[in-house]
Amino acid sequence: AGGHTAPVVCGAFAPDATAVATAAGREVRVWKAEDMTRQRTFENLHSAAIVGIAWHPKQPLLVTSSEDATVQVVNPSTGERIRELWGNSEAVDTVSFSAR
Repeated sequence: AGGHTAPVVCGAFAPDATAVATAAGREVRVWKAEDMTRQRTFENLHSAAIVGIAWHPKQPLLVTSSEDATVQVVNPSTGERIRELWGNSEAVDTVSFSAR
């Protein structure tokens, strides 16, 4: 219960496969992978739709990209916004972390 109200456009499993992050509209939800219980909701990370999402392979970080031309880095456990990356002139369609 408690799914997104807008269509989900992207999602990613945490590296340890214990959580799943999904994005719909301007909202991100983090779910417990075992039973899809919602753990946390992030709203208004971006001023436009989120179109990309990824987990850091080794650190507790989640990154999102958006049609608002920004990238947000958040701590998925605490909700703390770690960093905002901006300066792109168009939407950032996808994001990823390097495994190094």
